[in-house]
Amino acid sequence: MWLRLGAAFAPRATATPVTQPDIRRLLVVYKTSPYARYLRLGAMVEPTPDDADTREVIERLRDADAENRAAADRVRAVLDRCGLEVRQDALPTKREAAWADLVVTVGGDGTFLRSSHHVDETPMLGVNSAPDSSVGHYCGTTAGAFEAMLDRVRAGKEPVSELTRIEVHIGQRRLPHLALNDVLFCHRLPAASTRYILRVGDRAERQTSSGVWLSTASGSSGALRSAGGRAMEPLDTRLQFRVREPYAGGGETHLSLHDGLIDEPLELVARSPHLGVYLDGHEPCYRVGLAERVVLGRASRPLRVYGYRAD
Repeated sequence: MWLRLGAAFAPRATATPVTQPDIRRLLVVYKTSPYARYLRLGAMVEPTPDDADTREVIERLRDADAENRAAADRVRAVLDRCGLEVRQDALPTKREAAWADLVVTVGGDGTFLRSSHHVDETPMLGVNSAPDSSVGHYCGTTAGAFEAMLDRVRAGKEPVSELTRIEVHIGQRRLPHLALNDVLFCHRLPAASTRYILRVGDRAERQTSSGVWLSTASGSSGALRSAGGRAMEPLDTRLQFRVREPYAGGGETHLSLHDGLIDEPLELVARSPHLGVYLDGHEPCYRVGLAERVVLGRASRPLRVYGYRAD
């Protein structure tokens, strides 16, 4: 059963009209490739001469690392001659993001999402550093086209999209970061069951499952769709939830609040300990204690993104 709560129509956030922004300061976030990270951690396995599978894995990582470094070099060359004040970091702080007039990420969606957690009002532009192997859903340009895109942004010729984000409260505390893609509420052990009460509006159910996804429209084509959800219109401001692998035994019912589009907060009360909330990926994990209430809803501050194309 597909649940539709709130307005009968699909509310849409329109792209902000194009105006010429005053961009003088750039914060650039460069991706650390998996190959470089695994080397630093000592996790790389050297393949034997006859181990073709392991050799293929390592070679793919090396190729992606070389492509990422080449892209970063091209972006730096553009920035060296752009006449702007530029700072760079592997992961920005909120203070650094607030200092900038534009946050540029060079990497893929992971780099973009992690950086977005530290951005409040500053618009973002993603540069896909490995377009041959990376989806780059939130990335509006590539290294080769970066200079032209930056010129369009500075000239006010590139529209900026306002993407819905998710705000999370656990008990009395509001989490410091907003989710752009999705939120997963589940047990901190992947194979363990998640027990909770799920509430939307005046409807509530006791459920046992592998967890609950809540996604924005821009994030609905990712993990939530893989779990059986539906891709949404990119600028729809509603949220979509889906119960993951519901348990059908024990006298509990899962059908009436299994999935749907909502325009109001979703509440979850933990019926077991050791649960957690994950924003846009596997880390960080925010712990949820027994009987603690989690409230997830649309954040008041959308993220402004240049070059967003949701195909």
